[in-house]
Amino acid sequence: MRQMLVALIASPALWGQTAVSVLVPHTTLHDHYLFNRHYTYDGQDYTGLPWMFYFANVGSNPAPSTLRTRCPMQQVNGTPYNHANFGWFRYPAPGGNWQPSNGTEPLAATGEYLETARFGPVGNTIPVGFVFDGEFAGETNPASSLTPGLSKHYFIEAVYFTDRECSDAGTEYGWYRMVSNSKSGDMAVKSFTFYYSKFSNCNQDYACWDINGHQVKSSFATATLSNVTPNAAGTYQYKFQVIRSGSDFNVSILDPSSGNSATCQWSMSTGGGSGPCQFSVPIESWYPSANQIDSGYIVVATQSSHVYPAMTGAPYPEWYDYASSGAGATPPTNIVPTTEPNGTQSCITHGAGYACLNAVSLQVLYE
Repeated sequence: MRQMLVALIASPALWGQTAVSVLVPHTTLHDHYLFNRHYTYDGQDYTGLPWMFYFANVGSNPAPSTLRTRCPMQQVNGTPYNHANFGWFRYPAPGGNWQPSNGTEPLAATGEYLETARFGPVGNTIPVGFVFDGEFAGETNPASSLTPGLSKHYFIEAVYFTDRECSDAGTEYGWYRMVSNSKSGDMAVKSFTFYYSKFSNCNQDYACWDINGHQVKSSFATATLSNVTPNAAGTYQYKFQVIRSGSDFNVSILDPSSGNSATCQWSMSTGGGSGPCQFSVPIESWYPSANQIDSGYIVVATQSSHVYPAMTGAPYPEWYDYASSGAGATPPTNIVPTTEPNGTQSCITHGAGYACLNAVSLQVLYE
């Protein structure tokens, strides 16, 4: 791989896009699927942001009758990026045979998801990115015990674009923070990951195989941001911004009140740097072109490793121990609120602090 120092973006015009608000109160209904704090399911009844996605909401079971209906695992037809139609298959049985998921799959890792209505070009402008105002809050105490090689418990917070409503093997880009992960380690409160991917979510506990018998494999690239300075108010709330421009993603972390850049360090496969937290991420050749993904959704989400109902019994194989490897491990028990630099705790409501994804606002950026 070639090594280079990523240059800072010099032109302020590159960051001056037209912002269109989404997920605001009392506007068009938005998809809200999987679980939420009221255990409603597959609904379109949200009123928007701000909203706090609490860790506690994804760490307990809903009613036993709750199943996924809006986004079942099924064959993906008419997929772009020059690939044949493909379907989803469960983790392989002994002997290596993947078990087909026939469209009635009711399971999902527990999570709280809020998804925008579909958006696309407006007039002669096209969406080129988004800006999320919020905080990826919460930390682990004590730190998770590392168990390399096994997908043990985790808790993740994310905000991302996807061109598929159900995040089923589409193209994505956005931000996440792995608050707790006993496989790869916990992320510090001042660290975040920018990522982009194609055929997202294939090749994990569920794999994708096309009608020609070839496995569809996910491609994934990241940039890690660390040691991000607090905002002027002394918290870890920021505006997380990403803009696709030519052959790069231009990413930045900004103070939510002043719009000034935080400072940070960053690293990726092509190099890294430090200073004002505005830099470019080169887009690899496997990633679809901008005109192939000019419409889609933005999802604000939290998720834990717990699967509900438990993946045992017919039609799920008893031989696969989801509690020790793969999805289905119990949620982490060491999640606590973030202690902010100003001395307060994160996600304060009714006088108490919590671990949560604090989503304040979200805007689609047009050019």
